[in-house]
Amino acid sequence: MMQPFEKTLPFKTDGAYHGFAEVSGMLHVERDHLELEFEIKDSFLGALKSGPKQLKIAYSDLSKLTYVRTLFKSRLELKLKRLRILSQFPGAKDGMISLKIKRKLKEETEDITTYVNLRIAEIGLEKLEG
Repeated sequence: MMQPFEKTLPFKTDGAYHGFAEVSGMLHVERDHLELEFEIKDSFLGALKSGPKQLKIAYSDLSKLTYVRTLFKSRLELKLKRLRILSQFPGAKDGMISLKIKRKLKEETEDITTYVNLRIAEIGLEKLEG
């Protein structure tokens, strides 16, 4: 059994509602799930905002978490198993939620990626054992 691990990571996305909106928020890593806490605002003036929204994603609903870092961009990709979860996050497509992460948060993002993928594997093993 893994020790408690709680971290928070700010993120942004673009391309929500065909590029007409941006999503910004915080990714919270909990023992049994990830929680995305976010707001949606229009891309033009930023004046129209939704209220804060929450999306909890159980590790059993995740296939994989991947940290992708290129020369200019850094993002965290959540590969999901359930369509009902994807439909609750604006801009989710192809079975994935892609979050832009600031490059300076590399270490925290790598720690989170390792922890979450270990939890996914641990939950898979628990299911196999019965």
